[in-house]
Amino acid sequence: ADIIAYPNPAIDSARFTFTNLEKGVYTLKFYNILGMTIWKKDYPVHGNKTVMVDLNDLRKGTYLYSVVDSMGKTLSTKRLIIIRP
Repeated sequence: ADIIAYPNPAIDSARFTFTNLEKGVYTLKFYNILGMTIWKKDYPVHGNKTVMVDLNDLRKGTYLYSVVDSMGKTLSTKRLIIIRP
């Protein structure tokens, strides 16, 4: 199981691709640098899925994003950088 953000660094939106996941509902979460959850949304996934996320409500900076299964287990965590022109 994995998740990839593109583009990264992002400006106002990014595509998040979930790969190799069992059928179920997964939560995409964003965390600030202090580890606090600042955004999350659930997505039904079976295998692979790509979703577009609007990042305009987030300030420029570095964030972590994770995919979490329905049992609350974090499957993957990566870094997302948001830049503003």
